[in-house]
Amino acid sequence: MKKLWVLGLALALGGTAVVVAATVPALAQKVATTPDSFVEKKNSPARGNKTCTIRQKHGGGTNIQIRVYPNGTVGIGVREDMYPGTSTFFLINGKRYSGSQAYYVSLDSAAITALQRQSPIDYSWNDWPYKTEHNQKTIVARFSELFSDCKTFYSSR
Repeated sequence: MKKLWVLGLALALGGTAVVVAATVPALAQKVATTPDSFVEKKNSPARGNKTCTIRQKHGGGTNIQIRVYPNGTVGIGVREDMYPGTSTFFLINGKRYSGSQAYYVSLDSAAITALQRQSPIDYSWNDWPYKTEHNQKTIVARFSELFSDCKTFYSSR
C-alpha cells in the first residue's frame, strides 16, 4: 500500500488548509475489459448521412471511440480533452498507428481483425491544459458484435 497525500481546504474551519493522509493501493496498469462498450448511432435525414461510433468505457470515462464508416473502414480516437496540436498513438497487435488529436486515426484490415479477436490496444495522448502524457491499455469489449451492428445500421434504410 502507498500513501496518497491530499491537500484540501477545510471550509468549516474558516479556510484553514488541512493535509489528509489516506492509504490507497498502488496503481498498476491493467488491461481494462468491460461490457460497457456500446454503439452510438446517428441518422440525419436532413443531411442524408448516418454515423456509427463504438465507444469503450475505461475507468471513469469514455476514452476510446471507434468510428465505423459506411464502406466498412474504421478510424480510432481518444475521447478526452486533448492538448491542441498533439498526436494520439495506438499500438494494436504490434503495429503503431498515429495521427492528429483532432481526427480519427485510420486502421487497416489487420487492426480490425485484431480488434475482432479482442487484442489489447495500447494508447497514448496528451491532456489539456497541462500537456501531460497519458498511457493506457484496453480491450474493446464485444468489438466484433458492435462492428457488425454498425454495418447492419448502414445497410438499413
